[in-house]
Amino acid sequence: MGTITKRQKSNGKISFRAEVRIEGIRSTKTFDRKTDANDWIKSQETKIKRGEKIPLLKKHTLSDAIKRYRKECLPLKGIGTQKFQ
Repeated sequence: MGTITKRQKSNGKISFRAEVRIEGIRSTKTFDRKTDANDWIKSQETKIKRGEKIPLLKKHTLSDAIKRYRKECLPLKGIGTQKFQ
């Protein structure tokens, strides 16, 4: 069974987040129109029931976040290129 959550962005624009969870499989996507979200939910549920592959959400770990921070943020701060003593 899919669910749709209405969300308001910081600029005041409304979007709809569609989420499908069946048999431990979870998939989400955001749409500008609620009818598009409903159509997507129906198609995802059909694919899951047929056993077709669908894009799954990637699990992020703390290690992934630290690596990304070191790669993207520290160079901007002038840190990370120096050796610590």
